[in-house]
Amino acid sequence: AAYRPEAEDANERCALHLQGDSARVTVVQIAGVVARRIVCRVGPGDKLAAGERFGMIRFGSRTDCYMPRGTDVRVRTGDRVTGGMTVLGLLR
Repeated sequence: AAYRPEAEDANERCALHLQGDSARVTVVQIAGVVARRIVCRVGPGDKLAAGERFGMIRFGSRTDCYMPRGTDVRVRTGDRVTGGMTVLGLLR
């Protein structure tokens, strides 16, 4: 299952490294056992706007988001979030 720590290495995954003006954020989509499929609609060099959707995962999959130290995090582990709507954190 995607929630298990070993899923990060064993399951299908897609990592996006997003570089902004002052910070870098990494988003990792990890497929669950049932879904086993990740949709990622961006490629190297593509530019994204704040709140823009870049892909989709379903059915017990998970997304890990790595933000810089000092980020004002607005969600907690296990919170349900909506792509393009939920603010995960504010960069300082």
